[in-house]
Amino acid sequence: VTAADGAVYSGSSVDDSVRRLDAASGRVTWTFTTDGPVRIAPTISGGRVYFGSDDGFAWCLDARSGKLIWKFAPTAPGQLILNNGRFIPVSPCRTGVMVDGGTAYFGCALLPWKPAWLCALDATTGKPTGPGRFVHQLKGHTLEAPPAASSKLLIFPRGRVPPQVFRRTDGADLGSLKKSGGGSVVVVALDSRIFHGP
Repeated sequence: VTAADGAVYSGSSVDDSVRRLDAASGRVTWTFTTDGPVRIAPTISGGRVYFGSDDGFAWCLDARSGKLIWKFAPTAPGQLILNNGRFIPVSPCRTGVMVDGGTAYFGCALLPWKPAWLCALDATTGKPTGPGRFVHQLKGHTLEAPPAASSKLLIFPRGRVPPQVFRRTDGADLGSLKKSGGGSVVVVALDSRIFHGP
């Protein structure tokens, strides 16, 4: 869950929804349903809710009303595959959406032999316009779990293999964290050290 401004937000991989609850009473104030499981807690920034879904989209909603502001998928869904009993595209958004400096960062990927996507969009418009915004197709990558960022780097967990590092300004692939294991947690400390693991 994520909490902000007297409300609690949660995603569900059971009914493909994000909910806003009043933090004091626990009463549900709105529910928004996508076309796939929502596996990572939403991000709250600037009165908006950002999250990814297994339907291949990153979503942005108004935090108070739950109304759609924008949604973005880097590619058409194409042929669907069966995963955990559900039909999903080969590039689900399983990283959540990280928002920093007016930019929304996320990845869409699942299978290393299928295309993956690294995205940096204008957090207000949902478009890859302006400095530091891009949509890159990647090969041989999985991108799973919430990313982390330093002033110069984006670090994305990849499950069983070491996290992948990208340059923040243009999304250039800088390789993986060598001599390290996989996992689904990456944290960048205030002194720019990177911690990760299972």
